[in-house]
Amino acid sequence: MDKDESELLEEQIRLSKLLTHGFAFSLVWLAGIGSLISLVIGIWALLRISRSKQKLSGYWIAWWCALVGGIGAIALPLYVIANFLSR
Repeated sequence: MDKDESELLEEQIRLSKLLTHGFAFSLVWLAGIGSLISLVIGIWALLRISRSKQKLSGYWIAWWCALVGGIGAIALPLYVIANFLSR
């Protein structure tokens, strides 16, 4: 394995670990904070994958993190406003 392959493998491992955390945070809302973390991780991973010219994998899980994290991040203010107005 040459140096480029080794660096790519190390980057893929780091990305996979980060996406695992992003996926977990997308499932565990944590009062909106988990959604925001998932959103940030998803966007960062999508940028990283696109810069690698598709050499890194994880595109669909990155989209999942960005999409579900974004929905959760939007739902938090709506939930707070609805709860506030119902009192």
